[in-house]
Amino acid sequence: MAIAAVSGSVIALWATSGSTEWIAYTATLALTAGLVYLLLGWFKMGWVSHFLSGAVLGGFVFGFGVGLIVDQTPKNPGRAKGLRKLFQVLIGVIKSLPETSIPTLIVGVSSILLLLLMRRFLPKLPRTIIVVILGIVVSSLLGLADYGVSTVGPIPTGLPSIVLPSMPPVSLSTLILGSLAVIFIGFSESLAAAKEVASKYDYEIDASQEMVAQGMANTASGLLGGFSVEGSLSKTTVADLAGQKTQLASLLTAGLILLTILFLAGFFTTLPQAVLGAVVIDAGISLVKIKELQHYRLNRRDFAAFLATALVVFFIGVLAGVVVGVVLSLLLLIVSASSRLYARWRLIERITFT
Repeated sequence: MAIAAVSGSVIALWATSGSTEWIAYTATLALTAGLVYLLLGWFKMGWVSHFLSGAVLGGFVFGFGVGLIVDQTPKNPGRAKGLRKLFQVLIGVIKSLPETSIPTLIVGVSSILLLLLMRRFLPKLPRTIIVVILGIVVSSLLGLADYGVSTVGPIPTGLPSIVLPSMPPVSLSTLILGSLAVIFIGFSESLAAAKEVASKYDYEIDASQEMVAQGMANTASGLLGGFSVEGSLSKTTVADLAGQKTQLASLLTAGLILLTILFLAGFFTTLPQAVLGAVVIDAGISLVKIKELQHYRLNRRDFAAFLATALVVFFIGVLAGVVVGVVLSLLLLIVSASSRLYARWRLIERITFT
């Protein structure tokens, strides 16, 4: 979501939306970002991630989780979301309650309740797959589309082809600057997703290797005519909830996606959009951890950074949230370093004058 918005904002400076050039330049931007990522990873620049405060990343995850739930809410009453800020989406949903599609609302609420019940009582089952399959079966048997329930609809099939990059009418330095904007947002969210899971399962991550992985993914996407990609908090959470443990699960997922594109895409055409929204909301609920609030209350400075980042992500946007988060992280680092230096100076002063 965030990376697509940033990529679109950069490309809008070079081409008209929907044009052939727009698509070509989008792929070029992804390829450029991938190459820059690889350089940063190979030169072991992952150390910059240590400047991001844990409280700030926690606030980013919390705000993103709340925003994720709100962002998917319009799918359940059957309303179009539009390109608006998250709090505007929430206000729009409230205002449009009288126009709610009852069949869509029933499908959405039923899916969310089923997911939550399975989370509580059957946590080991792959509830996401079960709910999606049930949604497809029920939609096909009852013809939910005839009752106004929005479905996924036709899905393009076939394999993408390798394309050569098409240079936009700007200098190489401008292109690299645009790719840095993509990297700034993409790596922040990817790092937040990686640290969230690493914290849950108590293991360390190699930030430089994460950069190399992101670089390979963006380079491949650009060569295949795709747009910039990132590690996703919502998809990471969905994968974790589904029981994914190792990279083998990701390879299996990629294989299934390829199989779906070639042969099974038609199977998903009757899947209600409300069911997809419910799956993402279920993932968002996993990111909103009330215990985080209790933890950061022990340190007012960390709690203020946590809350500020979360509020900016929700009320202004993910891009602004990342910028504020980086600034707050640097401020916390300066304050912490100053406090330690002052404490040492006071200790030296006591020793000197006693």
